[in-house]
Amino acid sequence: HSNKPSGKHKRSEGKSKHVCTSDKARLKDDKRRRALKVSTCILAGGKSRRFKKDKLFQIFRGKTLIENVIRAAGISDDVFIVGKPAFKFLYLSARFIPESYLDQAPIYGIATGLRAAKYSKVLFLPGDVPLLKTDVVKLLSELQPPSVLTENGKLHSLMCVLSKLNLPTVEEMIGKKELALY
Repeated sequence: HSNKPSGKHKRSEGKSKHVCTSDKARLKDDKRRRALKVSTCILAGGKSRRFKKDKLFQIFRGKTLIENVIRAAGISDDVFIVGKPAFKFLYLSARFIPESYLDQAPIYGIATGLRAAKYSKVLFLPGDVPLLKTDVVKLLSELQPPSVLTENGKLHSLMCVLSKLNLPTVEEMIGKKELALY
């Protein structure tokens, strides 16, 4: 009698070689993440003045606005949030990078994101776009820096792709108090 298992469920060192469909999908997603050498920075430093309360934590379709953006951005293996104060973001799955500037302007988040990014190519997304789809994030991440999203002639300056090589230009703009992004 042979101790060798037979059939498609062979055992090797106590582990099954059979891979279920969800495992295959996860492996495929992991491969796609590794292939995308782009960091994704979610900008979360706004005051939500017009909204009267922190809109990033408002529930939309069962998740907060920022959680929906994190989900869509999950095609990258380097997803992080830039903002302040840190305590609001500690429960989220993405790492948090505190914005060190005292004033508030999106360009400060962009400078902080360029410094913190793992990869030289960085996709910036606002934290308040809950309908953002993973397919759109993938398309944006494939753009060559510098690229800015436009729609019907309107510039969406907080959805852009920059290179770490753009950091000196961003820092120069900050130094000159050219803080508007349009």
